[in-house]
Amino acid sequence: FPEPDMTKNWQNSYFMTASPDISKFAVGSLWSGVLEFYDFPSLATRKILYCVPPLFNSEGSNLKLTEETKSCFSSICSSDKYVYAVFDGISPVLKHPKFERNHNIDIYDWDGNPVKRYITDYRIESIAVAEEDNLIYALVSDRDDELYIAKLNLTDVSH
Repeated sequence: FPEPDMTKNWQNSYFMTASPDISKFAVGSLWSGVLEFYDFPSLATRKILYCVPPLFNSEGSNLKLTEETKSCFSSICSSDKYVYAVFDGISPVLKHPKFERNHNIDIYDWDGNPVKRYITDYRIESIAVAEEDNLIYALVSDRDDELYIAKLNLTDVSH
C-alpha cells in the first residue's frame, strides 16, 4: 500500500465508544492524544486526559502532521466498567516501520483513571471486548501485513 498522505481531515481523527447502557461515552483522538469521558444525555464532562502534547499545524479544516505529532488512539471500545483504547504514541512522520506501531491496549475506568496497559507483539488494527468472558478480541497484523484475529485474556484486570 502507498504511504498515507500526511495531511488529514479533522473529521477522520476521532474514535468514540458508548457504555452498553448508553449512560456515558468516551472519545479518543488519533492526532492530539486527548481521551475524553462524558455522561449521556447530559454531556457533562467526567474527565479529559491529555496523554501527549497535541503538536500539529492546521491548514483550514485540515491537520498538517509534524515530526512532533504523535499518533495516539486508533481504536476504542467499552464495557459497563471500562474503556479499552489502542494507543501508539509514535510520530507517523518519522517513518517508523508500520509494524512497530499500535502495540498497546490501555484500559481506563469510566472516571478516566488508568487501570492497566497491555503491550503486545502485534500491530493492533481494531479491538472489541467481551468482558463477561474476560477477553479482548483484536484484529492484528504481523510483519508481513497478514491479518489475524487474536484473543487477549483479561483475568489479571481487577473488576
